Amino acid sequence: MTTNIPEYTVTELSNALKNVVETSFDKIIVKGEVSRVFIAQSGHAYITIKDEFSVLETICFKNVFEKIKITPEQGLEVQCKGRMSTFSKKSSYQLIITDIHPAGLGALMAMLEARKQKLLKSGYFDKKRKKQIPFLPEVVGVVTSLKGAVIRDILHRFKDRFPRKVLIWPTLVQGEDASLEIINAIKGFNKISGLEGIDKPDVIIVARGGGSIEDLWCFNDEELIITVSNSNIPIISAIGHETDTTLIDLASDYRAPTPTAAAEIAVPVRLELIDKVSSFSSRLVSSLTRILRESNKELNSVKRGLKSPEKSMDDLIQRIDFASSRLKIVMKQKIGSYEDNVLSYKIDNRDILLNLSYKFKALYFADKNFVQSLNSKISILEKNTNIIFSRLNKQLLLSKLSYYLEKFTYSIKILETLSYKNILNRGFVLIKSIKDKKPIKSARSAVKEEVIELEFYDGSIDAKVLNDLKKKSRKETYKTNLQ
Repeated sequence: MTTNIPEYTVTELSNALKNVVETSFDKIIVKGEVSRVFIAQSGHAYITIKDEFSVLETICFKNVFEKIKITPEQGLEVQCKGRMSTFSKKSSYQLIITDIHPAGLGALMAMLEARKQKLLKSGYFDKKRKKQIPFLPEVVGVVTSLKGAVIRDILHRFKDRFPRKVLIWPTLVQGEDASLEIINAIKGFNKISGLEGIDKPDVIIVARGGGSIEDLWCFNDEELIITVSNSNIPIISAIGHETDTTLIDLASDYRAPTPTAAAEIAVPVRLELIDKVSSFSSRLVSSLTRILRESNKELNSVKRGLKSPEKSMDDLIQRIDFASSRLKIVMKQKIGSYEDNVLSYKIDNRDILLNLSYKFKALYFADKNFVQSLNSKISILEKNTNIIFSRLNKQLLLSKLSYYLEKFTYSIKILETLSYKNILNRGFVLIKSIKDKKPIKSARSAVKEEVIELEFYDGSIDAKVLNDLKKKSRKETYKTNLQ
């Protein structure tokens, strides 16, 4: 039996679908929100975009991805330009991106504001983290691109103002890898110890010329902001023109409006310093001259009111001679008095030895008497103890213990007989409240509970109260009373 339905192999159908899709959607622009970005080791970027109802997988090959100004991030609204194709091994379709950019400035600014608020709450923009810029640094580190006029302007400004030693760490200042290179440069400057023969910078300038928000986007990188804030070396940011503001400007220790201004902030003008030093020197000399002149006048006026030093010295010499002669007489008198006292209190060594011998004998006899008295008292205690033990009647103690044990056993049996658990063994149930575990004694109390606990002889269960209170009839009450 013949039919007009075409027949395909899997490969033939995949190729036919691929041809239809690629022909129908050769050049398109798709707008959506980035939900996932994965960059493979090959450098190709796999980006998932979505809208309210659908999801689309895209691929951006390495040679295209390297030229994109803005690295796609999760949550960013983008417009992807490219062509549709299929991937037969997974029976899926995808967009091959040839260009990608934010879906309007508003989407990019919204993402920038969200990141700014996040870093602000984390404290990376706090003033207490700001470090003071040194007045005259010995070494200045510069992080920028070697291409363009920025580095030439900075070096020229240093030369005009105050020549300093400059260490340049060349990096990209635009594109996907720019932020990572700038991070490595800042960390590299901080790791310099001076032992390698390279002086550690006293201040770092991160600079770039003007550009669009997409061109300057690498300076809004979150990891870069954290690195700048945590740097031990003060950092001056000089990104774009005065109207351009990036997140690195908020995290740096000082924000310069332009790269040239950053050089002016980093070092003072040498000629101005020389003029100031000369001015201060001349003012210091004139001040010292005036002070010396006034001090000389005061010295001369004081000198006229003072006595002659020679006359004062003669008087002091005479007083010292008189005191010296008096000291000799007093010393002789004191020494004689001490000699008389020593002779009057002189003691014979023989008397000392006799006294010590007497004291030693008295101590010996006192120790001997104490030991004898102690031994006697111990013997008396041992005898009294033996008498007490011999008088004890062991049989009487055992009979008393047996009597109290029987009494204790009898009490336990009475408690077991009166226990409510024996009643539960006969088929009765104890109803308790779930809330306070107290017994419920009436139906009126039971209906107030939504759930009650029923305790049987072998365990407890919870029960739900379904019916309202049912009052007994008079006949039932009468029968109950008769029983």
